Amino acid sequence: MISAAILYCISILYVCYYAHQTNWLSIIGPIAIAGICFVYLYKRINNQKQLNQILMLVFATKLIIVFAFPNLSDDIYRFKWDGLLVSHGINPFINTPTEVLNRYTGTIANELNTLYPLLNSKEYHTVYPLISQAVFGFCSMLSGENITTFSMLLKCVYLIADVALLFSLIQLLKSSGFQSKKSLLFYASPLCIVELNGNLHFELFLILFLCLAILNYNQSHLLKSGFNLGLSVISKLNSFLFGILFLSKSDFIKKNVLLVFGFLIPLLAAAWFILPGINGYKASLGLYFHQFEFNSFLYGHLTHYCDVNKFYDEKKLVGIYLMICFILLAIYLVIKWWFNTQRSFSFKTAWYLLFSYLLLSSTVHPWYLTLLVFLSCFYLPLTGISWSYLVFFSYTRYDSKFELYEPILVFMEYFLVIIVLIYELHSNRKLNLNLT
Repeated sequence: MISAAILYCISILYVCYYAHQTNWLSIIGPIAIAGICFVYLYKRINNQKQLNQILMLVFATKLIIVFAFPNLSDDIYRFKWDGLLVSHGINPFINTPTEVLNRYTGTIANELNTLYPLLNSKEYHTVYPLISQAVFGFCSMLSGENITTFSMLLKCVYLIADVALLFSLIQLLKSSGFQSKKSLLFYASPLCIVELNGNLHFELFLILFLCLAILNYNQSHLLKSGFNLGLSVISKLNSFLFGILFLSKSDFIKKNVLLVFGFLIPLLAAAWFILPGINGYKASLGLYFHQFEFNSFLYGHLTHYCDVNKFYDEKKLVGIYLMICFILLAIYLVIKWWFNTQRSFSFKTAWYLLFSYLLLSSTVHPWYLTLLVFLSCFYLPLTGISWSYLVFFSYTRYDSKFELYEPILVFMEYFLVIIVLIYELHSNRKLNLNLT
């Protein structure tokens, strides 16, 4: 068990320190080793002492990662850019980086000129909501011009949020009738460590506030629940998917007024900051549905089919058609949930909402799955955890040696995920039949 734990840590640290986005083997090899070690360790935890030891080991690994500069994503430069603007009292939502560069002079111009060539979306408005901007601004103010110091400060903030999430997750698991051991499915997930603690994607804060919102909801603290849900939304917008699941079915008006009031407080605060640049913000978000494509299940194949057959007008509508399909599916799931007598938060409905959203999206970056991993602590863990490893196939997009195999590997990714889902649903059904 000690050897597996050491190998698990070394593999993850290797990815965070030495792997490179353009070298797929340097990513997939250590991730596979870490995954095997994780499964081995998870199955051998039999008591609280062993669980605490593994949790401490994972925390120590994350602490070491603080000093590793993000190596699988260049989003860190946009984080710094936005943070630099915020720390100088400039609203990052109003102008694109190119517009900002042509507008400002003086001390800030030197830093902007240094960062500008490193940005990956110079012509697009920022898509990071208010909580993100506040953290970026705070860390940028403390770090000055040093991007490495900025990265380390961000990781320290993430580490604090990570510990808060762990305690909240354990509390939520216990109150929902699950073993605290299941917290490892998220906290020790190689995907979550690499993409959240390593590459600094902001899903960590989305999940933290969502976890608190669910915990408050199950305890009937509806004002707090709405407030934390609002904080989750202004961390990253994906939490909107689950908003309706927080509505109370009993004492409808009284309870939901409290929930909505709490929800609107952070949203109205964010609106004051975002509204001046709302058109650019919406335009940049729209690109994720109509132009960008990465690791998609259907979008890439449908647009390719349109290109081959010269259906250029139809190609522009593919994203809209898929969005309509998701909305119809979401309506079905919500109606089914509404007529269920369950009073606590429905992890099952939330899981299916997110899973169907990801299947119908044009862009499914690996870190998008960290939210599914969180929900998988409560429902269909095998499917969620399996996808969290298979999604690393998508990194072949960046490796010239393997990019030709990307369509095959992405097909394998989704094919295997669906096979695992069918197997897990069948196993759960058999288990339920045996219990009746």
